[in-house]
Amino acid sequence: MTAINVLKLADSVHLVTDGRAGVAGLAIGTLPKVIPIPHLDAIVATRGPSRLLGLMTLMLCAKATSFDDLWGELCRLQSICAQMAEPWQVETLAAEFDVVVAGVGSKGPAAYLVSNHGNHGFKPWEVFEIPYCLATPVIDQTLLESVFWADNPVAEMPRLVDSQRADPSVGGFAQLTSITAAGISTRIVRDYRSTFNLVEADAWAASACRQHPPTRPTAFQAGGPFPSKARFEELSRLEQYRPWVPLG
Repeated sequence: MTAINVLKLADSVHLVTDGRAGVAGLAIGTLPKVIPIPHLDAIVATRGPSRLLGLMTLMLCAKATSFDDLWGELCRLQSICAQMAEPWQVETLAAEFDVVVAGVGSKGPAAYLVSNHGNHGFKPWEVFEIPYCLATPVIDQTLLESVFWADNPVAEMPRLVDSQRADPSVGGFAQLTSITAAGISTRIVRDYRSTFNLVEADAWAASACRQHPPTRPTAFQAGGPFPSKARFEELSRLEQYRPWVPLG
């Protein structure tokens, strides 16, 4: 499981991601889940196998010369993935995954989500533009509103990962990555490494594998991104959650 939280503002995009790497819920180390791409004014974050982030960044950057070009690369991502022939590439891309690409282009800030599965309510490989915010995995809706509609939502975003750590496979650290027309910055805003209990994670992993092999279903916030507070209130009166399948 990877925590990916996105906030798109008028002049910037901000991602807060966690840093735990694991297998079946068992932590095996820490690593960033996001890569800055300064020459394209972009950042890439992934949920899926640990090798996916580097591979996906390489594939998307192969022909792109600007952030605007990345839209076209995302639109043909299924074809690009099909061209990968090395055994480790095929194995990595066979897993269910999500890719978030954010940056600043000729029309200003933008953020996109692409998945190779249909668990989010839209078709596999469909490029979904995030209009305002995205929080995954699921958090309490009261917390969601208090963060994204705060006076300074960027400063409040680490609280999302604080809550998402209820799932033991989320943690390690919380990393804030921000992109504007002036450049990209990234830093650790929470460090959970000293508080992680490996025994608890091991017990959770064993329990999860017995009850829900090979993955443990959870959920992501209703409607994914929320373009406005009014839309948030409308969605909260409808279906509270949609299915989300973790990738470990």
